Amino acid sequence: MDEKRPLFSIVTVTYNSARWVRQAIESVLAQPFADFELLICDDCSQDDTWDIIHSYQDSRIRKYRNGFNIGEYPNRNKALSLAKGHYLLIIDGDDILYKETLVRHAALINYFPDAGGIWGVTAMDIVVFPYQLTPEQITRLNYFLPIPSVL
Repeated sequence: MDEKRPLFSIVTVTYNSARWVRQAIESVLAQPFADFELLICDDCSQDDTWDIIHSYQDSRIRKYRNGFNIGEYPNRNKALSLAKGHYLLIIDGDDILYKETLVRHAALINYFPDAGGIWGVTAMDIVVFPYQLTPEQITRLNYFLPIPSVL
């Protein structure tokens, strides 16, 4: 018998994310919308990341740990290939979801059933680039704003 697919697969990849991963997981588990799976794929972290991930016993969490470090993008591709949800939501081990994210995404999916994607606002607490970039600098640096809450 086929098991019910969750509406959302929240895909999280980690590597040495012990400083942030608990906050990332807690932000997902605190969502009032519960029709999701949280799929975490750890890339053989050398810190306490896996111990923190493994300490969670919520049935919505699926945990995987690579036997050796395969790199960020192969790890992300592996995690995405394991997702079972109808929609993908990607957050990294140092990201958090705002409290109503899944409720709002579900409402938008219902309101715009033909939409190809949904994205949200990103709040950055660590500045990694200067705020005053000219259009030429943006083009030269090939900079894009990472939006972790793309669906």
